[in-house]
Amino acid sequence: MIYDIRMKNIILGSAGWREKYAGKIDILSDNEIGNFLQEISKRGINHIDTAPSYGDAEELIFQFANPSMLIDTKLDPFKDMQDFERQLNKLKNQRINIIYFHDPEIVKNASEDELNQYFKSIQKLNCKMGFSLYEIENLKLAYSIFADNEDVVFQVPVNILDLKFLNFVIKHNIKLDRIIVRSIFSRGLIFQDDAKIPSCFGEKYL
Repeated sequence: MIYDIRMKNIILGSAGWREKYAGKIDILSDNEIGNFLQEISKRGINHIDTAPSYGDAEELIFQFANPSMLIDTKLDPFKDMQDFERQLNKLKNQRINIIYFHDPEIVKNASEDELNQYFKSIQKLNCKMGFSLYEIENLKLAYSIFADNEDVVFQVPVNILDLKFLNFVIKHNIKLDRIIVRSIFSRGLIFQDDAKIPSCFGEKYL
């Protein structure tokens, strides 16, 4: 689950629906996903986050989601501008709200001119550009380039175990509608029995 930082918008994540994720090994069927999307719409939740790397969850959301639902998705790592444009073309007939760069290395490796070119291409789809980030240094770099561009947003992990991103947002007075908070429940780990927590999450994380 993802929240925007104002706690007014609930955004449901789809990681783990169709692939192993944070120790979860069961997957949802096509019918379960379709029924789930209908149910959350009835309950007033009309915003969902997905990615092509989440199995075929993105394709099923495009197929079953209510036409009024906002869909945020991500780009796979791409080799060049041609590959980037190819991925955008697959999305141009969908109802996309935000397109995120899912590869944090793009912030470090692309020039400022290249990033601005990516922004212009994404803007043609009438949606916002975002960075789905995992390291605070990448947020600092991305924000230094796009600080004045309010059509660029940042998706970052925030939870009781890790507040460094939130502290950066507060310190730099970043507008809250530019920050999308994810992993607020530590990928569901805080709700699991200790015996079911994957061994890769040792005591130093919990």
